[in-house]
Amino acid sequence: GPAHPLGRNALRAVHAQAATLDHFDPLVGPEFATRYEFFFRLLRENESHQERLSAIESDELYHHWGLTQLLIEESKSKRAGNPSYAKELAELALRTAELLDPAFYHPKWVADLCAVATVTLAEAHLALEDFDGAKRHLRVATRWQLDGTHRPRIARAIATLRVRILWELGQQDEEVDRLLEDVNLIERQDNSDEGNLVSW
Repeated sequence: GPAHPLGRNALRAVHAQAATLDHFDPLVGPEFATRYEFFFRLLRENESHQERLSAIESDELYHHWGLTQLLIEESKSKRAGNPSYAKELAELALRTAELLDPAFYHPKWVADLCAVATVTLAEAHLALEDFDGAKRHLRVATRWQLDGTHRPRIARAIATLRVRILWELGQQDEEVDRLLEDVNLIERQDNSDEGNLVSW
C-alpha cells in the first residue's frame, strides 16, 4: 500500500510515545513524532535563554504539545545535575504550554499541561534552594489545576511539592502530616484516574 505520510520511523516514535501515556489522542499523535526536531531547532537556532523564549512567543511552530512535553521531560532529567538549566527548560515548557491554542486542543487539557509545567518549574527552583520561587510557582500551579480536569495525579504532584517545600524549610508539623495523608489518599484515587494527554 502507499507509504504513510508520517513515515515508518515517525510512526514508531508515535507508538512508543503512546505506550507511555495514560490516554492517547490522535489529535497530537504527529506532534510526538516531530517534537525532537522542534526541540533541537529551538536550541540550535537560538543561543541564549531569552532568545529561545522570544522564539517561542513569535513563532507558532513552537506552540506544540509534543514539544512542551519534551521540555518538561528534559527539565526533570537535568534537575539533579544541572538545576539552572533545568529551570530554563521548565520556563520554556511553561511558555509553550501557555501559548497552546485551547480551541485546537482542549482548554482543560491545556490547563493540566500548564499545571504540570509549573510544578516542574517549581521543582527546579527548589533544587536551586530558591524557596520563594518554588512557593510562588506552587501557587500558580494550584490555580492552573483548578482550571483543569482535576486529575488525581496532578493534585498529588502539587501536594507532594508542598510537602517537600515545607520539609526544606524545616517545618515538620501537623500541616505536613495532613498533607502526607492527602498524598496517600490521592494515590489511592489515582488508581482509577482516567488519563488525558498529560503524562507523568
